[in-house]
Amino acid sequence: MAWMRWALQGGRVRGGKAGTGLGVTSVDMSLARLKDALNRAVTRGLVTVNVASEVHIPLKARKAERKTKEVVQPWNASEVGAFVVPTKSDRLLAPLLLSLMGLRPAEVCGLRWSEIDLDAATLGIANTRTMMGNRTVVEKDTKSMAGERVLPLPSLVREALKTFRATQAVERLAAGEGYEGGGYVLVDELGAR
Repeated sequence: MAWMRWALQGGRVRGGKAGTGLGVTSVDMSLARLKDALNRAVTRGLVTVNVASEVHIPLKARKAERKTKEVVQPWNASEVGAFVVPTKSDRLLAPLLLSLMGLRPAEVCGLRWSEIDLDAATLGIANTRTMMGNRTVVEKDTKSMAGERVLPLPSLVREALKTFRATQAVERLAAGEGYEGGGYVLVDELGAR
């Protein structure tokens, strides 16, 4: 398919150098959406055949990208420390540190205080929370059974969570009846998620 060749060879128009090829993953995802749209068009009788159904990214392109792809190393402890030092007084330090531990944003948003054991220094991941559309919050189980896990809490994260819980207790007292409180870790000053 001509579009796929163009995208792989020179389809970039913004981000990076214009006129260079898009990554295989980007093209693959776009191709998957095109196939899905055409499948729906076939189902609705708008077209008779999905012309993209047998279009696949050449193995040669996949291998070439693997050879040239730069491996991004995660931060080491001193790099994380250098990043965290200026944020130590931020109200949201604990959720930030949870993200730096590798939790997905939806996992941080879905984390409840009841899933954290500060004495044993562990936390359990059991569900996720995301926002769909303008304001609809969707809570669901983790993507897979492997997503449900218990993780150790590094001392820095444990202390930040203790501080955050104490901060929320003060906020709860200050807000009185106006505090929502739903047991989530990541809430605003009024307990709203």
